[in-house]
Amino acid sequence: MSNSINPYQVTHPSDSTSAVDLRLVFDGAIGEDDYRGLLPRNWEWWLCMVLVVLLAICLALFTSVTVVTVLFVRDPLVAMTLIGCCAAMAVAFWLAARFVNPKVRARRVLTRNPDLLGTARGELNSSGLRFEDGIHQYWFGPTHMLGATITASGIRVGVDPNRDRYLALTDRLFEAYDPEAAHRLHHHWAVLSATPEARQRPGYRALWDQIGAAPAEAIHFRGGVAVMGEERQQRLAANVIIALLLLVPSYLNFSEPWTLWATGILVVYALAMNSKRWRSFVERQSQQVWNCDGWVTSNEVAINNGETGVRMPANQIEVSQIDDGLMLTTKGGAAYYLARDQLLEPDQWPRLCSSLLGSSE
Repeated sequence: MSNSINPYQVTHPSDSTSAVDLRLVFDGAIGEDDYRGLLPRNWEWWLCMVLVVLLAICLALFTSVTVVTVLFVRDPLVAMTLIGCCAAMAVAFWLAARFVNPKVRARRVLTRNPDLLGTARGELNSSGLRFEDGIHQYWFGPTHMLGATITASGIRVGVDPNRDRYLALTDRLFEAYDPEAAHRLHHHWAVLSATPEARQRPGYRALWDQIGAAPAEAIHFRGGVAVMGEERQQRLAANVIIALLLLVPSYLNFSEPWTLWATGILVVYALAMNSKRWRSFVERQSQQVWNCDGWVTSNEVAINNGETGVRMPANQIEVSQIDDGLMLTTKGGAAYYLARDQLLEPDQWPRLCSSLLGSSE
């Protein structure tokens, strides 16, 4: 009997070469529901859930004690003290519950980061992610995309070290979303990022070669770039206040055994939530240094650091002259330092300064 091929059999290619021709195209607008639908549940979220349950138990027990005390002790001072403590505990419970509420969490982040919403157009392929928001054109390379989270409802792509800043590419934005295809692309990105030699393959930067194609009059640069970022003092203060409010209930009655382990959990929470922020607050700024290349014209700027890249209109950045270089600051807060010695043609420095300083006015 001769072998026959079943035309209805579903094939599942798993090798990296099968992902070379894969494309997941999307076109739409990211909304608050999209962002909320892909909110991560990290250890902080689970710890807050434990705290919410703990505070609920504490509040119930303490309220019962307060009611009994008020009814039988009949001491106005003691009654007012206990009622005040109950109110403080209720406020702490309300704040903790709001922190874990997806709708509140999403709205809190999006109020600070409105750029995470809006036009979303592009594609995912073997070279990473191309993303356009109507003004900027971004490339997120294979190594960066290894940090993307693929789910049945969409793909979450972080845009910087802040875990709250991500692109919420939900399934409704895609022409035909296929989680299996997304996982095959992820496997291919891992292969491309396995070694420094693999990153030199032509296909690694294929998307950036399309996005970052330079005009004939462009001034090219290559060299080290320092990215500076101020720590959000308001966010630090808010987290410290919340942590202190959460600690209040545990100090009310150390005679009960449950208050001891409750205090331990809350202290660990307060330290874990704020240790990194205190360090950044003391240093007042963070800095990342990496090599980059790109080009500048009077109308556009393109910068690539090897893992990610952006092409944007020159009027979207503010330019200031610092010593023997230029500080480029985007409206989103990212800052880049461009020095004279980074130009491939140093004699083009006066023209570059004239183009950028003129476009920022």
